[in-house]
Amino acid sequence: MQNQTAVQDPDAGWKPNNRPQSTVARNFMSELDALFNLDSSLDTLDKTVHEKKQAVNTQAQELEALQRRLREAEERLSQATGDSPPKPKDSQRRSPISGVFPNKDTAPANSPLAARHPQTMDIPERPHSAHSRASVKV
Repeated sequence: MQNQTAVQDPDAGWKPNNRPQSTVARNFMSELDALFNLDSSLDTLDKTVHEKKQAVNTQAQELEALQRRLREAEERLSQATGDSPPKPKDSQRRSPISGVFPNKDTAPANSPLAARHPQTMDIPERPHSAHSRASVKV
């Protein structure tokens, strides 16, 4: 019976001693440590993460305090004006001022601007040639 357990588990008596067993294993371990900076930088990284978490928590608390102060100021302002903050209505939207800039249909034909810049809507579009299409880069 005892002979069968030795065949089933050849490493039953082996105990690790926390040291590499060969130079290949030692070299591999040192390469991994160098590659991932596992030696002392893990502690440094842990401290950095902890400091950043504290900074984020502090900033979140400051943000909450500022938001609370802003809400309080808005409430005081609404109480001072006697009504709620104004909401934009359709009647309060800006509309263009009529009469300042004439429409192109109602602009006088003898206007100096009309004389300098004739209407271009009646000019037909220039046909594209094969050469002009080839020179256009898309």
